[in-house]
Amino acid sequence: MIRSMTGYGKAEIQTETLRVKIELKTLNGKFIEVNLRSPRQLSEKEIHLRNYLTKSIVRGTVLAIVQFERVVTSVEQLALNHELAVQYYNAFKKIADETGANPEHLLSSVFNAPEVMAAREEDINENEWMVVKQACEQAFEALEVFRKKEGEQLRIILKEHCRKIVDYLPQVEEFEEERKSKMVEKLRTALNEKQLSDSYDTNR
Repeated sequence: MIRSMTGYGKAEIQTETLRVKIELKTLNGKFIEVNLRSPRQLSEKEIHLRNYLTKSIVRGTVLAIVQFERVVTSVEQLALNHELAVQYYNAFKKIADETGANPEHLLSSVFNAPEVMAAREEDINENEWMVVKQACEQAFEALEVFRKKEGEQLRIILKEHCRKIVDYLPQVEEFEEERKSKMVEKLRTALNEKQLSDSYDTNR
């Protein structure tokens, strides 16, 4: 079965504690080259992901994007970016002072600001790794479906081109003798110009 070297596949898995999304994009390439974009929590597992993709895809340039997000279920899982929170507070307070706005809910606004509160960046555990592996396998399966579909379209196109070649062969043969005669005459002229007419084999 023909497979296109260009393709796309993605998979997303969500559990009670985790969200994982993996996208795979492939392009033509003589050798395998895997470009992996993954969060810091997966750094120790990166080599395993690369090996799986290298073994599964074999050839081509691969872009793999892994999104890994823990679902926060308790306050203990949160980490406060204290320096950023202070910066937000000072900025919000300055605006409140300048506009005469009520500063009563400044802290609430600070804690809701981007990246002030975030899940702690702990290394991935084995249960989470199993989810990532499953998502990677599903993304590869989706990629294979895409590549096979593209490959089938390519097979149809190639088959049609081959049919046309076969159909046109009789027309080509009609001009073959004329082409040969012209080529022989052209070679003879070139040899005569170089004064080599007596030193070549006319049967070759």
